[in-house]
Amino acid sequence: MILPPHAEFATYFKCENCATIFTTDFDHWSREDFARNIYNEEYALIDVDVLDTRPRQNARLIADLVTDRKVSILDYGGHAGHLSRMLAQKGFCADSWDPFSNPVAVRNGYDLIASFEVLEHSIDPIGTVSDMASKLEDDGAILFSTYALDFEPDASIDHWYISPRNGHVTIHSRQGLRILFAKFDMRIHHYSRGLHLALREGRAVPPWLTREPVAWIAVPGEVLHAPHRS
Repeated sequence: MILPPHAEFATYFKCENCATIFTTDFDHWSREDFARNIYNEEYALIDVDVLDTRPRQNARLIADLVTDRKVSILDYGGHAGHLSRMLAQKGFCADSWDPFSNPVAVRNGYDLIASFEVLEHSIDPIGTVSDMASKLEDDGAILFSTYALDFEPDASIDHWYISPRNGHVTIHSRQGLRILFAKFDMRIHHYSRGLHLALREGRAVPPWLTREPVAWIAVPGEVLHAPHRS
């Protein structure tokens, strides 16, 4: 759904070093400002997949990628908790946390942190990744989706992913993601332009992560290949 134009506009900048695109126009906003102006009753009209289609697809993706149902999972930025409930139905031990919809206290030490379509919404990516890393087991992994726009070097400011009404305030690049996660001694495996895996430096790929190629139904025809194991 396309809403009518709004009277306010956002200014975006592009980092000359890593090609990350971002706006600072929301940096002064409170949680209440975001809830009132972005994550309100109209949000599901814009992001139509948020309530059912995306969590259903992501539950299937995790079930295909993770071979051990004993793996503990945190859905970080999980909206109303649909994904964690769907994972529980598949036999996983899964919790959900969201700063707006479900700001509950969660434990640390998860084997897998899943964070789908979250990082582009963060006005403080360093703080967000720091928080995720603090909740991760030492030999765990962070599986996250965000569209790395440098896969399209000719993309303009009119690109569909640069969308302030959707809350997309930080549009990452592969180099930007590598720099961001390196601050927490983590390395990145890019499954695709939109799906990524973060692992702690010096730690092996978790044995519960499949070695087989996986089809990602969210992107028809896209096959995800496992990270290299030394």
